[in-house]
Order: sequence, then structure tokens, then C-alpha cells
Amino acid sequence: MKRLMIFAVAAVGITLASCSKSELQVPDVYGKPNALPVHVSLTPEALSGSFGPVSEASLTKTAAAKGDGMEVTYGEADTKSTTELTNPAQDAAVFDVWAIQFDKNGALIGQPYYTDDIPTAGTASGVDATYNLSVNLTTYDDAGGKVFFIANTGSASFFNGSNAANINTLAKTVKSYTNEYKPTAASGLPMLGVYTGKVSSAAAIGNVSMKRLVAKVILKYKVDNSFTGFTVTGVRLKNVPANIYFCAEPTTGIFPASATGSHLDYPAENLSTAATDGAYKKFVWYMPENLRNVISGVAGVGDRTLDKTDGKATYIEIKGTLKTTAKCEKAVYTILLGDPTTNKGDFNVKRNNVYTVTVNIQGTSTADKRITVEKFDDNNSAMLTPNGGTVTFDVRKCLANKFTTSAALTTLLTNKTWRVEVLWQDVNAANYVTISYNEPGQTDDKTLGLFTVKSTNATAGNAVVAMYDAATGGNILWSWHVWVTPYHPDGHKVYGLGLNSKASVPGPGEVHTYGTEFQKAQGGGALRVIMDRNLGATKTYTTVPAANDMTAQQAFGMFYQWGRKDPFPRATSTTVKVTAATTIPIYKGTTVLPEDGTGYKKVNITTSGVVKNNNTLEYSVKNPLSFIFSSATPYDWYATAAANQDNTLWGDGAGKSAYDPCPEGWRIAPNGTWSDFTRTAANAGTFLYYEQGAQSEAADYYLTNGRYYVPTSGAVRAWYPAPGFRDSGNNGQDGGLMHVGNSGYSWSSAVSGSNGVYLNFGA
Repeated sequence: MKRLMIFAVAAVGITLASCSKSELQVPDVYGKPNALPVHVSLTPEALSGSFGPVSEASLTKTAAAKGDGMEVTYGEADTKSTTELTNPAQDAAVFDVWAIQFDKNGALIGQPYYTDDIPTAGTASGVDATYNLSVNLTTYDDAGGKVFFIANTGSASFFNGSNAANINTLAKTVKSYTNEYKPTAASGLPMLGVYTGKVSSAAAIGNVSMKRLVAKVILKYKVDNSFTGFTVTGVRLKNVPANIYFCAEPTTGIFPASATGSHLDYPAENLSTAATDGAYKKFVWYMPENLRNVISGVAGVGDRTLDKTDGKATYIEIKGTLKTTAKCEKAVYTILLGDPTTNKGDFNVKRNNVYTVTVNIQGTSTADKRITVEKFDDNNSAMLTPNGGTVTFDVRKCLANKFTTSAALTTLLTNKTWRVEVLWQDVNAANYVTISYNEPGQTDDKTLGLFTVKSTNATAGNAVVAMYDAATGGNILWSWHVWVTPYHPDGHKVYGLGLNSKASVPGPGEVHTYGTEFQKAQGGGALRVIMDRNLGATKTYTTVPAANDMTAQQAFGMFYQWGRKDPFPRATSTTVKVTAATTIPIYKGTTVLPEDGTGYKKVNITTSGVVKNNNTLEYSVKNPLSFIFSSATPYDWYATAAANQDNTLWGDGAGKSAYDPCPEGWRIAPNGTWSDFTRTAANAGTFLYYEQGAQSEAADYYLTNGRYYVPTSGAVRAWYPAPGFRDSGNNGQDGGLMHVGNSGYSWSSAVSGSNGVYLNFGA
């Protein structure tokens, strides 16, 4: 812009002045900012899709992918497809436009210009629409200049002189969302077109090609008629970029970069709202561009799995449930997007493209790496996070009780004449856990034979839920322990720990290993880990608790009879140095269950030698809260003679049994787990006895309600509480509580002679 110079006129004549080179001035290159009305023609391109239709049958498969459980077709003959917006023109509609002008160096010229004065669209060959409008730009006489036209931001304040100061800052400007990008008939799809050249009054800017900044994904799916018993329970688009970028089109490589929060999963679809397309159900999504590269070495479509990518490739997830008389399984089908017809390793989802995927679900063969199958939880317990944790159990587990037949169970499921309810809990709260008859979020359907338990309370604790063979009343067929705890170690994970080591896990908490004898007990090799607390405990310690800490009793965990799957509530007392103890109160909702007159809460107490048939597995399953004991050798709740004992009820070290009480990924410890432990500090692995911080076996050591394992080398520190035990009858206490606070017992899965093998410490 020219500088206006003011000259003074002298009386004696005219004196001329010249400009100094040191003065600040602007060269006369640009015109007046945003002063030039320019006619612009914007032409949204047709959605493109260069591939299809191509079925899997015509694509080369690896041997592992043959005979897979789904057939997928990529693309359609008409890749444009009918729009999924309100009417056929909506995916090409323009409602507002930003014009942002840059010089040849990429610096902003003038100010970003916005208009929502958009005329009715016209038509032109090869494009979806043509929009002729006027925008205010700045004269710029250099062929290297650029004008970015950005449509459908829905905001007159989205861009400014700061976030569009140059092309680089514009490229970092995004529109973010936290749930799902859903365009409407009134908003349209974001688009970008770039004009390169001079801007002057001499010529209009014509035929600027506008590309949508999002891709369109169409899923059509059906379950093959031959695949009986399978029901689709969930459909979802996952690994979607969380931002729409208003920038020039990337060409190769990864975009956007992988980072925390860079991608998200769209919510699961409401299956009842699916559109129909002949025999197929149909869902449509719009998503930002997601370029994840073309990966070499992908031999067939059956190998198009997430682990071939950087983990951020977009995919469709279809979940379902397969119900048979013998089992109920869940299957997950994963279909990665991209263009496998051009290159089987193409995982790119490009802007302005439509990706149509047609899926015929035919089976659950895991020869196809895109299919994963897993059973619903068939353990006897589960760990739920407080306030929302869930687990889905399969009631077919009750067939392990030996008195329920498959035919009888099928009748119960078909007639829906079964129920699950809370038998007892150790937290005084209504609806401490809730029960529904399907997977989480699915409509109740008792014919599936599934039920979901959900934690609804922030308090850590325990509940036992029981299945009955009638809608009301009836007999218990099986029961499950639900341990509500923030502590969540992964029993399947290989932690890679050495001897006497520990690792932190969510909860917070730890998992532990012990010494060489611990390693031998597992058969050598990679060390498995052991929890840092007892089953059902609501706390643990990594250092010795203070003397007379009454909350140390929360580390006791549950009582178990060897070989039985169901827990019994722990003991409590009003002092640490116990002279008398009772069972903690247990509830049904907020109702306290009654005492039996012997000082602790339970349903029943029986003596196998007195009451007929109370020493059978059937009785123990039907009465999970009944403590069964015998006052005669071999003091076994199950057998009155050693010859009749069943030493396999907990697997006897061979594996996890049907009656093992542990949650998924865990089992009762084998014999030898504690063989590294000794009783004095002079030895390698030591149980230390504490009283107010002093180590002494002779001291009044049970003021801390437990013992501490401290190896002479290694990081692990393991706290073993002293919950006592219930008398088996040989002490004359008839199931009464004994040695609470000064004796501890930890069962192994093994048997020696007629007795279960266990760790014991005490007076």
C-alpha cells in the first residue's frame, strides 16, 4: 500500500522532499484487503470408489484362511450409492463457505472470508453439483497464490487471522468430536477445494473441485441361513480419527499420526434401527480420513488383521452369540477397511471415497484370523470393578453338578423357567449387584442361558448369586461368587518376573513370585504369578499394618472348604488379640440374614455322620452356604471313609477343575507354592512375626493379624493375614470359629494322604 506523504509549501517557493530508505513502508503488491468481489464456481465431486464389486472367492487366500466363517464383498457396481442423508442431494449440499487466501509463501492475505449466502445448486457433467457465488478476496498478481475454499463448517467464527495465519497453521486446525461424527440435512459434509493462481478483477475462479473431508462407510450384513443358532448382538465402527482436518490432501504415509486420543470408537449401533437392503441389514457411517499405509506381505483377505497395521486402522466389528445345547459362545468378526482389491495390504480410508462392505456370516471357524471366538465366563467366580463392572456367566456350567441333565436344562431355557438371584452379600445395600438375562446392554432373553451380573455400588465387597430351577422357589442348580474389587490382575498375562519379584497391576495392587521351590511347584519354565491377597479380600498390605489395626481384618478374604467352589463369609472380632469371634453380618439386600445360634451367620450347619445324604456333591451345590463337617475321621465334609474321598475336586495340581473357586485366568495354587517360606529371619525365605515393629517368634505376634514374607533377596513383600478357620469336627467345636487373628491357612489344590495340603502358621 502507498504511503501518503504531506508536503509543506513555503512562501518563498516550493520545497520538495524525498522518502528516506529507513522509513517503514509496504510494497504495492496486494490490493485492498478483501475488497475484490470474485465470482467463484465450486463443484463438489462425486463420491469415488475405484474398486468393486470383488468377492473373497475371487481373491487369493492363504491356506489358513480357507473355509473361513464369513464371506466379504468389497465395493459395489454403483459406488456412488444412494445417500444416507435426508435426500439424494444432501451429501453434495453446500450451506456455507470460507475463502482463505494465501500468498506464494503460504502467508495469509487479508482476512478469512465467510458467507452463508449460497445460491441454489446447478448441475454439471461429472460432478454432483455446481455452486456459483461471490466471495470477497484481495488482488494478488502472482500465479503462486492459493485460495482455500472450505465448506460446511457451520460457524461464522471458525477461522480467524490466528488459526489461518498461514497454510501450516491452517493444516493444524481441526474440528473435534468425542462420540461420533453425524452430519445432518442442515449441516452437510465438510469439503475442501484449493485454487492456485492469480486473483484479479479480470477473471472469475471457475470449477474449483470440492472434495469431502470425510469418507462414507456402508455395511451390509446377514447371517447365512445355514448358520443356525447365531444372533448378531452388536455392530460398531472402530478406530476412527477423532478430528476432521481442514487441510490439503495428504498423499502417502500415515495420517493422522498415532497418539493418545487420536482415534476413537463409534458407539455400538441400535440394531433395531438398521435399514434393510433385501436380505441384508444396513448401517452407514461418515468418518474423517484415516491413512494407515499399504502393508506388504498380506497374502489374503483372511490375513487383513489389526496386527498387520500400526493398530489404528479403521475396522467394522460385528459381534454375535452362538447358542447350542452344549454351549453358548460369543464370536467377533473384524473387517478392516481399505481397498484390498487393488492391494490386499491396503488399509487406507481416503476422503471423498465410499467404502461398501457386504458381509455374509457363515460360521465361527477361527481358521479365518479375522474371527475370534470365546466362551462366556465358565468360572465359579469373577472380579468386578465397583460401580459398573460386569461379567456374563453361562448357566450351562450347572451341568457340572452331575444331577442336571442337558435335556432338563434345555427345557428350562426353552420355557424360561429359571432365575438367578443374590443368595447373600457382605455389603448392606439394596441392589448391590443387579442381574439381567443376556449380555450387557442386550434385551433379556432367558433362552440363551446367559446372565450378566453388574456392580452398582462403589463399596468393595462380595456377593454370591444362585441359579434356581424355577421362576419362584425351586432348588439351587449352581452358584457363583462375585468379588467386587478395584484390584484387577490379569491371570493370563505373562509378566516375565524373576524369583521373589513383584509387578504392579490395576487396583492398585501387585502380583508376586516367590523362590526356587515356588518355581519347581509350577514345573519350572516361565514363572506364573500369585495374587497379593486372599480371594474376596477388600484390602491388602505392602508393609506391615500397625499393631491393633482393626481394618487388617478386611484382608482376611473368604473361607473355603477344600474341594468346594463356594465361599463362606469371613470372621471378625472387636479386638485384634481375639478371644471370641463371629462371622461378619451378611445380607440379602438390606435384610440381615439370621444367625443359627452358634455365633455366626449362615443358612445351615450339618454333620455328615448324623444327617443323611448331607455329604454329597448334590447337597453341597444345592446348599452353598451350609458348612458341612464330620466329627469322625477322616474329617472330610465329602466322605465318611478315606476310600471314598475325591482328591480331584480342585484338580490336584493337574489343572483347573469344575469346582475351582478362582476367577478367570486363576486357579488354586499347586503344592509347593509356599515351600520357600521359613519361620525365622535367618533363613532365605522368611515369615516374620511382628509386634509393633519388633521381630520375635516368642512375642505376642498376633497383634497385627498376620505374617509377612520377606526373602533375603528380591523385591517381593507378601502379607498373609490370619483369618483363623472353622473347626472340621475334630476339635469338638462343630464348625465353630477358631484362632481368628493368630492362625492362617491357605489351601493348595493338592492332597496328601486323606488331607488337603495347605500353608499354616500360628501359635
